[in-house]
Amino acid sequence: MPRRSCPRNITFYNGSNLFFGHVKTDADLLQYQGAEFLFIGWEELTQFTYSQWDFLKGSNRCPIKTYEHKGRMYATRPRMAGGTNPNGKGSGWVKALWITKKPVGEMAAKYEPTEYEAIHSTYEDNLVYRDDANYIASLKSIVDPVLRQAWIPGSWDILAGQFFQNWDPERHVKSFGQCVFESWQPRWISIDWGFEHSTVALWWTRVRIKTDLDQKAERTVLLCYRQLVMRQMNEQLVAERIAAANHTGDKSDPIQHIYLSPDRFSKIDQYHSIADKMGDNELFLDVCESFRYGVMSYGSEQVIPREVEMQRIIQAIPDNTQKYQRYLELTSRNPANDLVFTIPRRRWFPGRRW
Repeated sequence: MPRRSCPRNITFYNGSNLFFGHVKTDADLLQYQGAEFLFIGWEELTQFTYSQWDFLKGSNRCPIKTYEHKGRMYATRPRMAGGTNPNGKGSGWVKALWITKKPVGEMAAKYEPTEYEAIHSTYEDNLVYRDDANYIASLKSIVDPVLRQAWIPGSWDILAGQFFQNWDPERHVKSFGQCVFESWQPRWISIDWGFEHSTVALWWTRVRIKTDLDQKAERTVLLCYRQLVMRQMNEQLVAERIAAANHTGDKSDPIQHIYLSPDRFSKIDQYHSIADKMGDNELFLDVCESFRYGVMSYGSEQVIPREVEMQRIIQAIPDNTQKYQRYLELTSRNPANDLVFTIPRRRWFPGRRW
């Protein structure tokens, strides 16, 4: 399913139709809802998300179960396939389904490995380009080693260190309107520092959101709600920019902790480290490293304050009389009986708290 414009239909001598379409955004998927396609082919599959692939499964069908060809009967087989190189935002899920055959999360539900077959080929298998010296030379002159491995041998091993292979924007990106912020939840900042590379600061907290499967149910999740990307700034300027970004309107976010990559605590002169000065790779890696610090440093579940829990219980009771009776019962209870000790999970983390 190419993104570029192309002929919409091709009709073959036997009456079969080949239809060309596009999926630039998820909204484009709606034009195929209710349609029937015996075969759905994707051009550069790794440029698409798993949710887009999953959506079009509903249109991969055929009401005609058998057909005759040259006196023989054959069964129709609705199928989907795609051609791609191992690079692009969808590389993780494509690799999980076809290469390692170890999908995670929602992809693992009713997954049947025998339904996914990978056919590997390179330019050497292409009759047009395998003897094209100019094309081969241009491939081998690619400077980026990752891109070169993706385009020449078609190696999926370049994804071995990929961050968040189960990342799905449809599932993991939420609007502020979908989130319930609570004042008692802690807030913290994670920083991956750089000068030639980018300095990335991310703001974190925990929020309540509706679950994907049951919109009446809620769960508490980690949320990265603000980011700041800077480049070629010294420690003092970075600290000033972060402090300014932390101030919105007439108030500042109550930040409890700031986490910084561990190497920034080494002394850069006789008296100071990068972290000291702030206290008084590529952009993709910088963002991901900062993201990792934020998730791993302060991600433990927090105990809901007694007053907040009481309000939730009371507000869920529709009858006012019962609501008042429950209020009296809760307020008469000895708070000591509700005492809970939170024991943080112990885990290795290469960063330090600043």
